[in-house]
Amino acid sequence: MSVLPPFGKVGVFVSARLGSTRLPRKALLPLAEQPMLSFLLKRLEPHQSPATLALLTTTLPEDKELDVLARSLGVRSFCGHPTDLIHRHLRAAEEFGVDWIVRVTADCPFVDASILDDFLTRAAEKGSTATCITTKERYPVGLDFEFFNVAALQRASQANDLNDSHREHLTLYFYEHPEIFETVRISPPRHWPAVAQHFTVDTPEDYPPSEALARRIDARKLTLLQDFVEIVDYSQEQTHD
Repeated sequence: MSVLPPFGKVGVFVSARLGSTRLPRKALLPLAEQPMLSFLLKRLEPHQSPATLALLTTTLPEDKELDVLARSLGVRSFCGHPTDLIHRHLRAAEEFGVDWIVRVTADCPFVDASILDDFLTRAAEKGSTATCITTKERYPVGLDFEFFNVAALQRASQANDLNDSHREHLTLYFYEHPEIFETVRISPPRHWPAVAQHFTVDTPEDYPPSEALARRIDARKLTLLQDFVEIVDYSQEQTHD
């Protein structure tokens, strides 16, 4: 693995499971005639930054399908704790030998290599003194990245006041303790218009417009960095139909 200055070795970890209650087995729902997880992994895989792309799923038998799917695409996979995401990410970081983690969730299938590379380039300009570099509250919901230091996550995992909610939500402890863990926020590319649109696939209502958007993106080979305005316009059309 190559090193990404100034962060060292970086892993792009995509979290997925099949046990969602709002939209069961959503990671395998078809987007552009392929499972949603495949759609996402194929969009991320061409990234140019020196980082390892891997799926992080659980040890539950039902999630073996996701592990098999990722490996069939040539993407590394790690099966870890079903509910303790801190434990799962720390063990995966150890397995893949990374110093920093980019977190992507499988219910955000529209993130792609173009915006990942742009984010990492601009994160590098911020330096490595922060614990967490995030797009949350700046980018549209569903186009999010969190980029955080593995050693800091290890420190958080040993905190006396760490609870089950922190373990389930992975980076929550960072945000709740800014006096210990510095968070830096990254703004979107300047040419992106401000939009209220969200790009997650989390509920049954999200799925039909997302499937239509995926087909549009796939057919026209659209990327977030270059074609965001077209993607937003088409997404809004599908939402309002």
